[in-house]
Amino acid sequence: MLARATRLPIPQRAFLASTRPHQLLLQQSRTFASTFTRFSNSKDNKVKAASFDSFNEEVIASSVPVIVDFHANWCMPCKLLRPILEKVVAKTKDIRMVTVDVDEEYKLAKQFKITSLPTVVAFHKGKPIHSFIGAQHPPGVERFVEEVIKRATNQDDD
Repeated sequence: MLARATRLPIPQRAFLASTRPHQLLLQQSRTFASTFTRFSNSKDNKVKAASFDSFNEEVIASSVPVIVDFHANWCMPCKLLRPILEKVVAKTKDIRMVTVDVDEEYKLAKQFKITSLPTVVAFHKGKPIHSFIGAQHPPGVERFVEEVIKRATNQDDD
């Protein structure tokens, strides 16, 4: 005997019809973003947000390597990458992190030719020394930071 398909009551059908997967993902990312914002304020000043005006002071004039995270609030891979970056930077000595929202600081994005998000660029003595594009797993971010420290050390020796 064939099983008969059951029909959902009208209010449940209307809810399911109005709820698309991308809407659920957007709702989940908003929840993640609000939770993330509460816990992402670093107390040791290793992570700061930079504007076009403060970029020279925070990044270019810095004597230690600075990792710059170019991101946007609507970018889900950016939201996934940022806590990983913050955690790795917090564990590492002599390195800082600056975040740049490309929607608000479009001049910086244009200046550094940022075309994909997230883009992470490491600077030392005012020059970019290493970068990657796209979300990375924690081991990849750790290798990136190790390489930044190695290149910064080599640059100091020169």
